[in-house]
This record gives sequence, C-alpha cells and structure tokens, in this order.
Amino acid sequence: MQAEGTYYDVLGVPVSILTLDEAARRIEGWAGDETGRFVCIRDVASLMAITEDPAIAPLHRDAAMITPDGMPLVVLGKLKGHPVSRVCGPDLIDFMMARSASHGTKHYFYGGQEGVAEEMARRFAEKYPGVEVVGCECPPFRPLTEEELAEACEAARIAASGADVVWIGISRPSRMCDVAEPREDDADADRCRRGVRFPRWPGAARAALDAEIGA
Repeated sequence: MQAEGTYYDVLGVPVSILTLDEAARRIEGWAGDETGRFVCIRDVASLMAITEDPAIAPLHRDAAMITPDGMPLVVLGKLKGHPVSRVCGPDLIDFMMARSASHGTKHYFYGGQEGVAEEMARRFAEKYPGVEVVGCECPPFRPLTEEELAEACEAARIAASGADVVWIGISRPSRMCDVAEPREDDADADRCRRGVRFPRWPGAARAALDAEIGA
C-alpha cells in the first residue's frame, strides 16, 4: 500500500508519482529487505479493465507501486501538479538491467510463452555483462488447478533462487491473484511478492506478457 502524498487517483487506482529513475531506485532499495511487495505497470486501457474486475481492483490498493505507462496518465499527473514521467515496462526492465551488475540485483523471469523468458535472459546477458538472471519459468496460460499449485511450489523455487526482483508476465487475472495473494500455507510466498510487469522484448515470440490484464 502506498503512502498518502505519493500517488494520484485515476479511476480509483492509486498511480505512483515518480520518474523512471525513481521507480528503479525504489525497487532496488526494496530488494535489500525481506518484505514482500508487488508493483504494477498500468496504462489507461488496463486501468479501465481493472475497475471492472472485482478480483483485481482490490489488489491494486495493496500494490507498493503503480507506474504510469502511457502519456495520458502522465498528463493527468502533471495537470494535478505532480512531477511525474512515463514509466513503461520495456524502459524499466532495460534501465534496471543496465544497473544490475553494479548493484548486484538478482532477477527471475516468470511468464510468457515457452522460451520467451530464456530468450530475454540470454539477450540481457549479452547486452549487459554481469547481469544475474537466477531463474526462468513459463506457467500455463490458464488458471492452475489445486493439484498443479501443490506440485508447482513456485514460491519455494523462486525463494530458493535468491532472486531480488521477480518479473511477472501472465495473461490471466486469476493468475495475478495467485501471485499477489499466495496461499497461507506457503511459507516462502511473502518473499516472492516483489514483481513488476514482464514486458515485451523485441524479437521474442508474440506473447501476452502483461502481468494482470493481457493488454
């Protein structure tokens, strides 16, 4: 949940007041503690979809950060007198990867079609030597059954990887709920709620890589 004065309201969703650099610095700072948090990257279309989905809307009130991905949201923020700039998924992940080697931040890619996460990891390793991607995973593009959830042990694997930031790209809202509100009996889940959108990567297979809406 964001503190008063750090966001502005758009359709009932608290959009964070920040710039690309500030968003990256916040996430890097959070990576150094054991508190689980999640971040959403939103444009106008996805905000409208959120307001119509009773399963997702409440989760955004608990988000540690909701970045303005899209100039209409930036303009609204500026009209309200806030020093805000656009923070979209591709810009944020590239900006953070460029800094990761010096900051020691470890990343985990979760989502996308088969092979997309691994391809992203490979390309970032080539572009920014020293980047640590400690895991990649592509879950099904549908809600998991209780049996699959029990067998998957996703949170345990991610926690064991030592990841500081989990970049999530799943197309169904129900899977976003699985990530943001893990089962109470999952001891590792709280550590794994650090996540932002897993953005589209040029040249990769076409995939629904938006963490909540599939926009």
